[in-house]
Amino acid sequence: MESCDPRPLVAILGSGALARFWAWALNGCPLWVVGQAAPPYHVHFQGHTDSIRPPFYHWQQPIAKAPDVVVLVTKWRQLSRARDWILQWAPQSLVVSLMNGMGQEEALAPIPPDHMAIGVTTAAATREDATAQDLAISVQSLGQTFLPDRGESNLRVLQKARPDLIQLVDADEIASRRWQKLIFNSVINPLSALADCANGELPQHPLWALSRPLLAESRRIAEAAGQCLPADVESRLQHLVQETAGNVSSMLQDVRHGYSTEIGAINGYLVHRANQLGIPAPLNEALTRLIEKLAP
Repeated sequence: MESCDPRPLVAILGSGALARFWAWALNGCPLWVVGQAAPPYHVHFQGHTDSIRPPFYHWQQPIAKAPDVVVLVTKWRQLSRARDWILQWAPQSLVVSLMNGMGQEEALAPIPPDHMAIGVTTAAATREDATAQDLAISVQSLGQTFLPDRGESNLRVLQKARPDLIQLVDADEIASRRWQKLIFNSVINPLSALADCANGELPQHPLWALSRPLLAESRRIAEAAGQCLPADVESRLQHLVQETAGNVSSMLQDVRHGYSTEIGAINGYLVHRANQLGIPAPLNEALTRLIEKLAP
């Protein structure tokens, strides 16, 4: 891993699969993790295993120094706790949100918008915890991570630390990338949760017949909301399923563990926007209700 120079102090909020991924990916930067599951974390990638032990704080534990950057990768069910932690311990820090779904800006109020940088990542990692003390992830894809290029020096340092993973792009591209990920997640996550299978098994499952009409419905909502999506969005979805074939979606992981899911921030958000725009969204609404019944 490359080191950062000058190096901002990074706090990673969360201790799930994506949080462990970023603790591993940014291992050359000074960082610590705030969450529930303490390290060491074992990271399996391309036949190799790295074991990392970043400094760790439980949510309620006081910290000695405010971080320069907070990387927000919690689940939505933990968002209010993360927001309260930021307001108490890092009110002046730059908050980089890489959470799934849409609506973080509203949910994170009263954190000022100029203190937030909402990005998007396609990194794919699956939790493979053997026990509560033997914590591991399998990285299926490094993916791409896009952060807004707003001139903040700390964002530029993070990008230089991992130029193979992180790109700085303008606001319009961030918006487009966020909508693309939302639409991909609106297909892959609920269908994999209902089918109880890894991403790569979905195209052979009968539920995959819903993917094309669901994609078309979600695309209509996005375009009505002012987003111009790529013409080849369907082939991109197929490629993503293949690229993350071994990945178990975060929604399916939540369902298997009996946790509440992020369906409200994904398909539920699309239903909300469709209602605002006066567009029917029966498939997204049906999937939202089914997943809510499956994992209330």
